[in-house]
Amino acid sequence: MSDNRFKIVFDGALRPGVEITTAKLNLAALYKSDVAAVERLFTGQTVTLKQGLSQAEAQSYLQALEKTGIQARIEAEPTIELSL
Repeated sequence: MSDNRFKIVFDGALRPGVEITTAKLNLAALYKSDVAAVERLFTGQTVTLKQGLSQAEAQSYLQALEKTGIQARIEAEPTIELSL
């Protein structure tokens, strides 16, 4: 029984035409946080925003994040198979 799981990752990239200040404000509003809390996501390093998602959940999260002006992406999480 293999249930593929996905994660949402972000490396600081913005959607075309979006100012970084606008993206930070929108992302802070989405997460119900302050701008200072989302500043650490814009270092240029890849960060995982959400993990353990089904493909449908990942698509939903990605759409919400893209509305904030950031350019996140979905990546498959590695599966672990145990053989006893």
